[in-house]
Amino acid sequence: MIKNIILIALGGALGSVCRYFFSLITIFGPSKMYINTLIINIVGCFLMGFLATIFLNKLNHNALTYLFLTGFCGGFTTFSTFAFENQKMMQTNQSLESFVYIILSVFLGIAFVFIGQKLAQYLV
Repeated sequence: MIKNIILIALGGALGSVCRYFFSLITIFGPSKMYINTLIINIVGCFLMGFLATIFLNKLNHNALTYLFLTGFCGGFTTFSTFAFENQKMMQTNQSLESFVYIILSVFLGIAFVFIGQKLAQYLV
């Protein structure tokens, strides 16, 4: 149990630091910060699909690897920022932008997990 917690914490810490560095690369200005969050979350979904497939399926690693990856992707991606940005858009009468953001986040997130899995299966 302690080993599991440590692996998740280490993965989460590394993911959070990577997210910070990734967020320094501001692609869009402050008025469109949600696009940066969308990109970070999509990259995290891709990484989860890709790395989980490589480490769990191809390299036959155990569940401990999955715990580290889950911590990393959980620290890297950010559901709370996604929710906050949507709530902020709704308060400022940007309901259509919020709706598009939600739809894109969910569908692209699932699609990029799938793409990551397929790429990993192809490469390894």
